[in-house]
Amino acid sequence: MLGLLAAVIGSVLYGIVTYRALSTGAALLLVAAGVLLFVGLAVSSNDHRGASAIGIVAFYPGIICFVAGWFVLGVQAIRLDRPATAPRPDAR
Repeated sequence: MLGLLAAVIGSVLYGIVTYRALSTGAALLLVAAGVLLFVGLAVSSNDHRGASAIGIVAFYPGIICFVAGWFVLGVQAIRLDRPATAPRPDAR
């Protein structure tokens, strides 16, 4: 459980730091994922009626945002790593 919490907090911090450097949409997805996962886990651990249903409703979109955010950041990093045009071989 501690590792999951550390991964979520680390992803939120990474999303905040990379907001301007890489894809802003992906960074916002990571931040939204952290918030949704935190709300989902906090609400579902409550003993009130219907609270676990609300927690699950917040938890699954949080997981989807988490995966989508990291995927988009990875694709963006690969695009920035490659040159825009491939170098041409010398025609001698």
